[in-house]
Amino acid sequence: MTHRYVQQLQKARERLVAHRREMAEIIINTAAFIPERAVEFTEIQNAIKSIDEAIEDEAKRAGTVLRDEDNM
Repeated sequence: MTHRYVQQLQKARERLVAHRREMAEIIINTAAFIPERAVEFTEIQNAIKSIDEAIEDEAKRAGTVLRDEDNM
């Protein structure tokens, strides 16, 4: 169960990273500064950090390292 859950977390993380990249493009290509975009970007980044913590917690529970940063 732990391994499957970690895989789900990793997929969720991948989606959020893709969304973060999209947001960065929007911020770069928008002439006027829009505070809401910066807030959304920060929320996405915080969600990624939370998922990273959950993955690390699951790894501790399993007694092994399940996160391979090179593959993320």
